[in-house]
Amino acid sequence: MADKEKRPDQLGEPKQGANCIEIGYNKDSINLNTNKISPNINQWRSYAGDKIFRQIRYHGAMSLQTLERRTKINKTTIRTLLDGMIRDGYIKKIGKRHNRNGKGSLSMHYEATGKSYRKKITYPTFAVRDKEVYQILNEGKGTVKIICDRLNNVYSYSNVRDSIEKLIKYKLVMRWGVDICEKTGYKACYFKVIRNREFSKYYRYGK
Repeated sequence: MADKEKRPDQLGEPKQGANCIEIGYNKDSINLNTNKISPNINQWRSYAGDKIFRQIRYHGAMSLQTLERRTKINKTTIRTLLDGMIRDGYIKKIGKRHNRNGKGSLSMHYEATGKSYRKKITYPTFAVRDKEVYQILNEGKGTVKIICDRLNNVYSYSNVRDSIEKLIKYKLVMRWGVDICEKTGYKACYFKVIRNREFSKYYRYGK
């Protein structure tokens, strides 16, 4: 019997796109975030780095596996951030130990050196605005229009009202009553601060 005619893909000819690298399927590939860029060693003073540093500082020596379980951050990122902490002298390696009370496989553990750093705190814009509104009312009672004029109309009426409502929520400001506004000449609600309450003690920045 004559040999059957071979199909083109059975011949020795290269396939279309044969010069490209063919990547096999990985069952774990669905869990990988290919859009996420690994941090640099110099970027350990970040939210993730601070989270890792606090875990080690307050809970003692930890391994990569324990840190991954507690912080929900992948091991590659943890390892990179730890390298930055070790370089700057905040974390040190203490050798391989067992996890879970002497059980499990040996793994490298990391411990805090006792050196601490103060993270620069930046307050959101609305928190700064709330403090400015509070300072104006601390000088005397006023309406929304009066507050806006004293702040040189940097904020809109709605923004000032939002700040006042938040200050009322934290019981730093109260409604004084309705009277004729000095600026508009119409009836408006006056506000004033509640005495014996410090702004920094009762106000929650960023909340």
